[in-house]
Parts: sequence; C-alpha cells; structure tokens
Amino acid sequence: MQSFRPQGMGVLPTAVKWILIINVVLFLVTQLLQQSGVNIEEYLAIYYPASRYFIITQFVTHLFMHGSFMHLISNMFALFIFGAVLENVWGSKRFVQFYFYCGIGAAIVHLGMQWWEFSQLKNAIDQLGDAPTYDIFIRFYNKHIANKGFSYEYMSLIDNVKDSWANNMNDTTPYARLAPAINMMYEMQMNVPTVGASGAVFGMLMAFGMMFPNTMIYIYFLFPIKAKYIVFLYGAFELYNAMQYNPADNVAHFAHLGGMLFGFVIVTIWNRTQRNKLF
Repeated sequence: MQSFRPQGMGVLPTAVKWILIINVVLFLVTQLLQQSGVNIEEYLAIYYPASRYFIITQFVTHLFMHGSFMHLISNMFALFIFGAVLENVWGSKRFVQFYFYCGIGAAIVHLGMQWWEFSQLKNAIDQLGDAPTYDIFIRFYNKHIANKGFSYEYMSLIDNVKDSWANNMNDTTPYARLAPAINMMYEMQMNVPTVGASGAVFGMLMAFGMMFPNTMIYIYFLFPIKAKYIVFLYGAFELYNAMQYNPADNVAHFAHLGGMLFGFVIVTIWNRTQRNKLF
C-alpha cells in the first residue's frame, strides 16, 4: 500500500512553487500596508456582487488573500502536500487550470448561498416595513440580529429602541428609528469580504482522494489514514458546520464544499478521456 509524506521545497513543481510565493508575498504586503492605513483587501477580496466593493477580477484575486497567518499557513501547507503530487501527474498547465476552476467554482457556490441568505433577509426586512408591529419585529430580531456578532454600539441602539417599543407595543413610531439601523445591517453584511485559497485547496483534496484513494496520509506526520477517508471526513465536517448557521463562525463552509464539488466534477470529466492519469 502506498504511503505519502510531504517532500521538501526543492522538489516542488513550478506552478505550486509560484502560487506559494505569490500568496506569501501578498500576505506580507497586505500586513505592511495595513500598518500604513492602506487596505488592499477592498480590491482583492471577493464581495457579494451587489456590494459597492465588488469587482469581477475578485473571483481570481481573492484566492491569493488570507485573513490571518494561520489561515495562510493551513492553506499553503495543503497546497504544499497535495498540489505538488497533482501537478506532477497532470503537468503545470492542467494543474493551474484545475486550481483556478475549483477556486472560482467555490466562490460561485459561496456567493450563491449568500444570494439565498440575503434574499431571505431582504424579504424579512420588507415584511417588517409593510407591517411594523412589535411582534413581527421581535421575530426579526431573534432571527437576524440577536447573537449575530454586531458591535456593542449597534446592539445598544437596537436594544434601546426595542425596550422603549416594549413599553407601548401598539405604537408603530419606534420603527422609524429602527429602519435606518436595519438597512445599515443589510448593507454591512453585504460588504463583508471573503478571502483565501480554501476552495481551491478543498478541490485538490477531493482530486487527491479520487486519484489515490488508498494512499496513506500521515496526519501530523504520525497517524496514517487513507486519502478517501480524509476526503469523506472533511466533507462531512464542512457540511455539518455549513448547516449550523453559527453567527460566530466566519468560515465560508459552502465555499469549501463548492471547491470539493467542482474538484469532483472536473476529475470525473477528465477521467473519461485520460483514464491512465488516474490511479
């Protein structure tokens, strides 16, 4: 049975090496510019298409941006482990195609889920505006505002109006004070950026599991587990977390699942014409 351990930097193929370099350099540049008050994330991270920050090129550029050092390290370590193997099998051109297909596909799935969520939120806002009663507002508050991680200042404003409205539930005038804050909440959520190569990385994980299903991967360099089981466990973990809708969770789980989905579809299509390339 095959076993797999990561190799050294010296044996990395061209595309993986350059993707690693670009990601690290951009992360360092981003950190340096932020100290000077310049935020290039507004241009390179991907935003919801209705956001004022959205640019079509963000479908590609967000793959080279990372929110933290650990975010960068985890993605680049996965690229280092799986990317080199895939590039050596496919060649640089096909690997680069696969990498960006999965990354862009993951972004499309993520934005699609955002569209559904924002549609639900907009419908709830419109319903509240059409019938601004205290009971409808409380349902809206519990579902869309409470425990969603908004700032202390924002929650203080909302809670003050909520408490004053509770004293006279038949009075609809408090909604006039709430409407701007609720619309601001919608705008704030639409302007939250998404960064990272995770979609492409999960696509690579899926491809590796399909091509080398019984290869043993050493977790933390010590514990062996077959690649196909790692793919299954990661997929189940991401699906479980995606369905929790945890407001404190800032991980784009549907992007990860989207990367795996696109990876599965692409490898399946390629396998029909080049079966000798899969093992």
